[in-house]
Amino acid sequence: MNFFKKFFGKLSLNMDDNYYINMMSQYNDKELQEIINAKSHNKQSIEAAKQILAQRSNAKKPSAKNQKNIDHFNIFCLCDQGRIELIEIALQNQNPTKFSITWAGKTIIPNKDELYQALEALKLQNKADKLANSGNYAQSLPLYLEALKINPKDPLLVMSIGNSYVLNKEIDKGVNYLKEAVKLIPSGFPDSDRIINNLNKAQELQIKIINKLPDKSKINEVAFIREDRPVVKGFTLTYSIYKASNKNSAMAFLEKKPVDKMHYYLIVETPEGNYCRDINGIYKE
Repeated sequence: MNFFKKFFGKLSLNMDDNYYINMMSQYNDKELQEIINAKSHNKQSIEAAKQILAQRSNAKKPSAKNQKNIDHFNIFCLCDQGRIELIEIALQNQNPTKFSITWAGKTIIPNKDELYQALEALKLQNKADKLANSGNYAQSLPLYLEALKINPKDPLLVMSIGNSYVLNKEIDKGVNYLKEAVKLIPSGFPDSDRIINNLNKAQELQIKIINKLPDKSKINEVAFIREDRPVVKGFTLTYSIYKASNKNSAMAFLEKKPVDKMHYYLIVETPEGNYCRDINGIYKE
């Protein structure tokens, strides 16, 4: 940037606008933004940089008309086989349709808008992958879902959404997305076994969780015993005390009784110990 400051700061203010446009057009977006932010440059240089950035930004946006006709299968193929760098290079060429891929024995030549859509989906998915790989499953989901709006036929993307839901302990949602990913697998897809295996593992986990739920036949009525209201350090505490024949009955009762105020406690006495609930949740005493 020292070169930019020394060079553009000394340019004559009498040079016409075309001169500055031509000069600025050779720099990338990051360099142009630096020129705009640097107060030492003359007005023509900054205005030319702003104009070029605006033109490039508009050129990158696919028209609403063309977006309606996007072939999502082409975008899926691009995301599966393409790389961000290759798509960016194709878009920088005068004729981006020279970018082509082979899928299922067919040559697919995406249009410019498809390239932009695929690029946007890939970038979103890459960010989401990084979050998921670091254990931030909840944060990865909004990015995955945004990418899905652009590329709804990508089985690997749908699989990643399903995996994140499962790992975020939202098993049922995860299984549903993994089932959808299996439906989207095209003929001869190399990662089909991985998607199917992920679905099988998620369904096994789902069954284990269902089996761990309390047996309703063992849940008996919970009886109220008394209410105690001791004063401790100036605060009145309320203890509503119940009795149940077993842990399952106590847990089922407490799960249906949310506590939304301080200094209020539900206690269910059982032969296995006392199970309690306060504003922070359920616990064993």
